[in-house]
Amino acid sequence: MLWSQSNGFWHWFGYVCPSCNSVIPCLWNLCSLLLLTVTFPIWIGPALILKRRWLAFEKERIRLAQSEFAADTHQVNWIRIGVLYWGGLMWLVFSGIAVATAVFTRNVSMLWVVPAMLPLWAVVGFLWGFLMKTFMSKKPKFGA
Repeated sequence: MLWSQSNGFWHWFGYVCPSCNSVIPCLWNLCSLLLLTVTFPIWIGPALILKRRWLAFEKERIRLAQSEFAADTHQVNWIRIGVLYWGGLMWLVFSGIAVATAVFTRNVSMLWVVPAMLPLWAVVGFLWGFLMKTFMSKKPKFGA
């Protein structure tokens, strides 16, 4: 939770451990190592100069994130997420498929499906959000 939302980006030298303040190194793959090697002359100077300031900045970021996390009482609006995000995304995807089908088959009479799917996906998104709220708010049963 410390490195989520707005605190999830711009950790150029790695993450900083909240308990010991040491740097947790980044995971690199072949592409990132290749990119770092090619751009080495550009970033090595500023990296050596600014690393101490960056470490102090990261420590302050962690302190602020810990205080926000401790005081956070934000409740997730599952219905809004379900209707707007999931239902809206599904409407866009399936509307795109319907439009593409109508264009390729040259049957524009099929386009009535696009506005008709909007209430359908709103209801399905509402149900999805309600199910997610129900399942995510259940406490896990340990032991028995």
